This record gives sequence, structure tokens and C-alpha cells, in this order.
Amino acid sequence: MNARSALQLRRVLAWSALVVFLAAAALLGLAAAAAGDGDAPSRTARALLAAVCALVAATAAVDLLVIRKRRAQERERH
Repeated sequence: MNARSALQLRRVLAWSALVVFLAAAALLGLAAAAAGDGDAPSRTARALLAAVCALVAATAAVDLLVIRKRRAQERERH
């Protein structure tokens, strides 16, 4: 395995995480908005989970930007 294949794997994983956690954040946000006072888990818990999912998605998006920059640097060297 070389550095290029590691970047490809990292890119696939980052895109997968971005899609999954964006969807989870959206669904949990909607669930938090629709939650009633006596529902379990609570509205606060659902909103907190949505925020954590959004944070993970944002981290994946930043990682994709870093990967793009590194791939561009690799192309310049070759």
C-alpha cells in the first residue's frame, strides 16, 4: 500500500461519514423538533445527538478539503 491508495481510502471513508452523519443530523433534528414533553429520549437528548452528528459531518468535510489539497500537491510533484 502506498500513500496514494491511503488517500483514496481516506477519501471514501470521509465521503461515507459525511453522507451518513449529515443524514443522521437532519433526522435527529427533525425528531427533536417533533418530540413531545413526555417522549423518550427527550428533545434535548435528540438535539444533542443531532449536534454531535453535525460535528462529525463537519470534521469529515474538513478532511475532504485536506485530502483535495494533498492530492493537488501530489499532482504538482509528478
